[in-house]
Amino acid sequence: MVQLQDELDAAVAADKPYIFKADTIEELAEKMNLPVDKLTSTISTYNRYSEAGIDEDFGKDADYLVPVAEGPFYGFSLNVGAFCTMGGLQVTTENEVLSDDGKVIGGLYAAGNDSSGLVGDTYGPNMPGTCVGYAFYSGRNSGKNAVAYMKHDQLVSE
Repeated sequence: MVQLQDELDAAVAADKPYIFKADTIEELAEKMNLPVDKLTSTISTYNRYSEAGIDEDFGKDADYLVPVAEGPFYGFSLNVGAFCTMGGLQVTTENEVLSDDGKVIGGLYAAGNDSSGLVGDTYGPNMPGTCVGYAFYSGRNSGKNAVAYMKHDQLVSE
């Protein structure tokens, strides 16, 4: 990311509608049409977590807690653009979730792209509709196998 600052400056200079730059957090909130009190409160809370080395909201590793203290400050207007995690859950062909050591976690099923293993540790296809087929299939497959598991579990316990 050695060119990040140059790219940010170029986007701001080109007056791109998705990037905002300000000298203060209050000014940034105003430019982004955000409630000033909420953004300043959020930043203040985050800075307290950074100083303490403990993120009480999200559990962010202390090594990555860096106070937001010196401007300029940048804000971005973003939309959802990805449909899965990188890596996701590993599942069997029955959509049973596997533990980190590759063993089936009994009674736990997953569906959708986060369980497909289609993308591994990289992004997969990013076109509308590419996830629909597997979502339908894996949802049905998970449900069918979960019912079978429940029936088997009930028979075993009787």
